Amino acid sequence: MICLDCANEGVEAVAVALRQSCYAGVCAKHAVVTDRLVTRIVPITKVVALPKPARQITCRVCWDALNQLRAAS
Repeated sequence: MICLDCANEGVEAVAVALRQSCYAGVCAKHAVVTDRLVTRIVPITKVVALPKPARQITCRVCWDALNQLRAAS
């Protein structure tokens, strides 16, 4: 699989991951790697954050789109 962003630039680079939001291939150069909070629900419907975060991989386009509300605040 090749990186979608690189292919759009006319370059062929091997994808190292699938983007979590759009499932396109992404190379190490275009990947945005962040932590994602992992939670669980305990009685009575209380959401508790677990101490160890998960890894989230996306691209800059999706990252900007998913975080636009946070940036507007």
